[in-house]
Amino acid sequence: MSEAMSCATIRRRYAWLCITGARMMEERGALMEAVKQAAVEREGRITLSCAEAFAVARKFGASLDAVGAACNEAHVKIVHCQLGCFK
Repeated sequence: MSEAMSCATIRRRYAWLCITGARMMEERGALMEAVKQAAVEREGRITLSCAEAFAVARKFGASLDAVGAACNEAHVKIVHCQLGCFK
């Protein structure tokens, strides 16, 4: 078997990575948009309640980490923590 693969072989074998990456970016954008729409402005800050963050995660089938990352990227603060960690 030859060590060198043709460009066509590489494209065939790894095309799914490009498709998966594009879908992930699309889903990430939709999640970000959902976080922004669910967030509200309070006292000069953009916030999202913990319960709403859970709801967004359920709606998109996303992990709480993904919702948290979207909040961080959008500069949205989580409030009313259901665990009582922060207010």
